[in-house]
Amino acid sequence: MKKWAIIPLLFAAIGYQSCLEETPIAEQQQYLQRGDSIATATFDTLRNSLLQAMETKGIAGAVRFCNVQALPITSSLAKDGITIQRVAERFRNPANALDSADSKQWQLFAQLKARGDSLTSVVQETETAFVFYKPIIMNPLCGNCHGNKAMGMQPEVLAVIDSLYPKDKALGFVKGDIRGLWKITFPKPFTD
Repeated sequence: MKKWAIIPLLFAAIGYQSCLEETPIAEQQQYLQRGDSIATATFDTLRNSLLQAMETKGIAGAVRFCNVQALPITSSLAKDGITIQRVAERFRNPANALDSADSKQWQLFAQLKARGDSLTSVVQETETAFVFYKPIIMNPLCGNCHGNKAMGMQPEVLAVIDSLYPKDKALGFVKGDIRGLWKITFPKPFTD
């Protein structure tokens, strides 16, 4: 075979290989975009519901509202076999505890934050699913229910938290802390 005949075959092989390598990146990007969209919509729905509860029932009433409605609101936004969760190392509801895979991702985010690096969403692939993780960063509004008395939490709010969540671990956060993670699981095969 002549040298000139080999060159087009070489370029064709390289082009084919690069197409194969782009598919996982494109697929990951799809899950990142879809996960971010779902996390944003869920956060907006929860935040708006909590703000309304705070306005009508006060902060202690919003804690009671969250105790009953946060999981159903989150679940109501899940469709097509997708699960939406908020998980945390220091959780209020035991249903939001980290599993072993979540713990690994939590540690990675914590290390990035400790180094001063930016925290961006990630997608992990398992045998059965694609799992999207996005850090939930503590902001001043969250301090009403996840801060502490020294940070201005109202005693009646702390009393409601103690009564509804006797094993609560979700207090003492300050602005900028990683409060939790959005965890959105897309089962395989997932089609949008």
